[in-house]
Amino acid sequence: MGDDVLLSVVVAILVFLSTAVSIGLAAYVRYRIDHPIADSFGRLLAAYGLWAGCYLRMLLGPPGVLTRAAVVGQGIAAAFSIAAWFAFVIDYTGDSEWIPDTAPRLLWLWAGIHSLLRIGNPNDLLIADIVFGQFGLFVLPLEVYGPYTQLTFLLVLGVLLFTFALLVRFIRHTQSLYRYQAIIILAVVAVNTGATLLTLFGIQLHPQLDVPPVLYARHARVTRIAPYRYDFLRTPTRAAERLSP
Repeated sequence: MGDDVLLSVVVAILVFLSTAVSIGLAAYVRYRIDHPIADSFGRLLAAYGLWAGCYLRMLLGPPGVLTRAAVVGQGIAAAFSIAAWFAFVIDYTGDSEWIPDTAPRLLWLWAGIHSLLRIGNPNDLLIADIVFGQFGLFVLPLEVYGPYTQLTFLLVLGVLLFTFALLVRFIRHTQSLYRYQAIIILAVVAVNTGATLLTLFGIQLHPQLDVPPVLYARHARVTRIAPYRYDFLRTPTRAAERLSP
């Protein structure tokens, strides 16, 4: 019981930090940075912030309509995070020069349709059930995935593997300073993806804990290293000059 309480407090702190850091950085990039990559980076951070914010509501809020709405909202934010991640990576690596514009647009369209379906949830295709249970100090809702949501994991995995390949290609062809940035980004997302897959196979820290929002709390904080230590927001232009399609 004591371990569950400690874990719940740690998770709450991480998710709160994720929300604050992601939204704060998104606003900073949006209003203080003038660079072509800033828009895609800001949208990615905003999506992470919304995802974490919904999960924070799920964690701290009492069971009820608003908490159930947060369950729906965090799934919507997750879908937009995938679209934003794809758009960010192709801008960052310079691959947007040869990847058709329709590719990111289709992902944004999918995220929008997924959101509408998630709100309506016809025949429980997306959310089979929402189960409330004790998680340390909190009563936390856990989403039981419907068949459509399970199928979307295949799409998400495909997008992630493709972007991993783009980042690996970028790492192999770019200079050392920019390589460190890409390695940081790739490593964090790879760890997050691996841990998420373990959760899908039933390997969990706690039966009520949804791992992705917690892991992306770390992702948002680690990504701060790139803008401030490695001059991240000036990299893509240089990177694009060094890469050919």
